[in-house]
Amino acid sequence: MIRIADNSPGLRGRVSIRYALLFTSVASVCTWMTGCSPPRDDGAMLAQIAAGGDYQDWDALRPQVRDYLLHNPDDILGHYYYGLSFLHGPTPQLTFAEGEFLTALRLLEESDDFPTETAGTDRYTFSGLIHRKTALAYMRGYREALQIGLPESYRRELLQKANDQVEKGLEASPTSIHLKEYAEFLRGALGLDARQAPKIITERQGGNVAI
Repeated sequence: MIRIADNSPGLRGRVSIRYALLFTSVASVCTWMTGCSPPRDDGAMLAQIAAGGDYQDWDALRPQVRDYLLHNPDDILGHYYYGLSFLHGPTPQLTFAEGEFLTALRLLEESDDFPTETAGTDRYTFSGLIHRKTALAYMRGYREALQIGLPESYRRELLQKANDQVEKGLEASPTSIHLKEYAEFLRGALGLDARQAPKIITERQGGNVAI
């Protein structure tokens, strides 16, 4: 049987109306979904975290920073703040903090661009800051190792790693008071003198080493 197409105006009109209604429904759903999902403003989120400083609810912030890194896996500030969430939380996870800080340092060395406005500082001062936080993670690891009685050789290795980070930090940011305090503490703990650690600035500016 040969089927003859029905090209009557009534049929064409019904088909056109049906497609028009379908298109309108799809467009409405897309508009509704867009309205419920505002555009991401990652820069504002990082600026808000930066303004809060070290003393904030890092456990609560960690999922936000993790989500940010899923969309920006090579972001220097993202890895730095993710490291802070492991370092400054109520239950520090020092190995994770170390990994994030070292990743941030590697990305900083490889990148020609640095978000000065969002970071609130220049790349050299920020490099010194990351080195300082990395050293702090090692020193806290040293304190934990001391408390549970791990071998002296292991504890000394942690202090040496901290000292290496402090030296690099002072190369990038030689006026950092915190790095100077860390240097003095580590020089005493490792038995170093000026000849063994020529790059460390040891003048104390007041305050205690933040371990």
